[in-house]
Amino acid sequence: MHDVIAGRTAGTDARTEPEPLPDYHQPIIAVRLANYTPYTSLRRLKASLIGKFVSLRGTVVRVGNFKQLVSQMVFVCNRCSTGQVVHFVDGTR
Repeated sequence: MHDVIAGRTAGTDARTEPEPLPDYHQPIIAVRLANYTPYTSLRRLKASLIGKFVSLRGTVVRVGNFKQLVSQMVFVCNRCSTGQVVHFVDGTR
């Protein structure tokens, strides 16, 4: 399978670089990791983990709406159009 994705066939040398495929023909590879540790408990799942790779373990019992927490906001001055970024730790200031 890797040879097909890399563009190599039985008649090509593996040491030579294959021709890149056009962007619209690039294959999509979906990766699913299993048993990645350490696990993060749901109580410790906070806004500070946004952008980080975390692993959860559990059983989904109920699904419903959740309250979104802000991680950062940009305030813009109406007079001079200068922006000021305010970061919020764990969704609070």
